Amino acid sequence: MIDLGGDPPQGPLPKWGGGLVAPLACVVYALITLVRGEAYLGRHRAIALQGSDVIVYGISLFCLAFLLHAHFFWGNTERLEPYSGLGKTLGIVAFVLSLVFLAIRVLRPM
Repeated sequence: MIDLGGDPPQGPLPKWGGGLVAPLACVVYALITLVRGEAYLGRHRAIALQGSDVIVYGISLFCLAFLLHAHFFWGNTERLEPYSGLGKTLGIVAFVLSLVFLAIRVLRPM
């Protein structure tokens, strides 16, 4: 479990792995889903997303990437550390709002 309220683990692996590689993977996956225009949530393609739902899903992935970057990279960089808390707050609020919006869109009655 990641403790977003505290300081991130120190060292090069959390900074570059959690602060750059993981967010980059989120961004790449978001771009792939946006270009393809479809995404699947769950195992065995349980929920198929298409159209504007994919855009909302992509936005939530970008927000997750920003949250991870603010926590792990900014939190491990002396010059950026004062902005880490604000970045995490913005990232988590945007991520949760986008997921709630996506859930409302996907789970709405037909």
